[in-house]
Amino acid sequence: MPSWENAPPRRGRLPLLICDSPQGVLVGSVHRLQPSAAPPLGAAAGAFLAQVPNPNTARAYGIALRALAAELGERAPLAELEGEAGADHLATWFAARWGGAAAATFNARLDALSSACTWWVAQG
Repeated sequence: MPSWENAPPRRGRLPLLICDSPQGVLVGSVHRLQPSAAPPLGAAAGAFLAQVPNPNTARAYGIALRALAAELGERAPLAELEGEAGADHLATWFAARWGGAAAATFNARLDALSSACTWWVAQG
């Protein structure tokens, strides 16, 4: 019988879902998690930065995340970053904010946002 342990790995963005099937059973009820379960942007940014082991990296990442929180609001739901509309808003803001910066700065800020978003998705 197939199980989660031997299923091929999935790449890309996964929806926020939870399955209540017993371990090792592939069939169960799947429930979409409520968007309100995610912390607001400011708290999510703080949680991400707290787990970055290098203090210099955390400080550099904090620049991009504080600027994003200033743009969207500390209490903005992370759901504002989801979907095509969220990606378009983020890309437009990012290009306006750091488009004229040196390549190293641009890439550092982009890496900060990419790392944070990847971590947030992994947290569910």
